[in-house]
Amino acid sequence: MQAIKILVFPCLLMSIQPAFSQVITLAEATELMRDVNIPITWRLAKSMKQQNRNYPNTYCAIFHSKLTKQWIGKLCLTTNNEYISDVGIRDEVPEEEDWADRTRYEVGYWRATPLSIYPMTPFILKPIKNYAADSDCYMEDGPVYRATSTCHNALYEMRKGVFIYSLFHLSDDVKRKQITKLADIKALWIQIGNKIKNKPSH
Repeated sequence: MQAIKILVFPCLLMSIQPAFSQVITLAEATELMRDVNIPITWRLAKSMKQQNRNYPNTYCAIFHSKLTKQWIGKLCLTTNNEYISDVGIRDEVPEEEDWADRTRYEVGYWRATPLSIYPMTPFILKPIKNYAADSDCYMEDGPVYRATSTCHNALYEMRKGVFIYSLFHLSDDVKRKQITKLADIKALWIQIGNKIKNKPSH
C-alpha cells in the first residue's frame, strides 16, 4: 500500500506513545547477524554493537556503501522504549484518522516524521511477518528538518518487548539518486526471518 501522509503538529507527536519493553544480550544480538549475506555493494561497518550510552539494550549493525563510503542503513535489536520512540515508531494514532483502522489497512505500526505519519503495512509475510513504510527523511545534520530523502523503515516484534528495527536510505530525492534497493532490504529481512524461525524458543 502506498504511504498515506498527513501533516503532523508537535503536540500530536507527543501524544502518540509506544508501549514496548524486555531483555536481550550481546550474544543474542551477535548471533542474529552471524553468517548473513549482504549485497556486494554494501559493507558491514559495525556488527551488532551497542548503539550508544543513551540507548541501553540496543544493538545495531551499520551498513555503508562500498562505492561512496557513506552510511546507507542499519538493522537493530532493541528493547529500549526511548530508542523506538526517537526513531519515530508509534503504536497508536488518533482514532479520527481514516486509516487508523488496523484491520482495514493491515497496519502494524506508524512511522512519524516531523512532517507526516506513515502507516506501516506488511513487508514480508514469510518466514516472518514484519511491517514497513517508506517515509520522508533528512540525512544531514542541521537545525531545520528538510525532507530531502526517502527512507525505508521496518519493524518486527521477535518476542514480547523485543524488536528488530531497520532503517535504510532508499533515495536522495534532491539529486534523484537511488541509494539502496528495496529488493536488497527484503532479502536481508528474509535471512533474518529464517534465523529467527530456526532458533530455539526463549
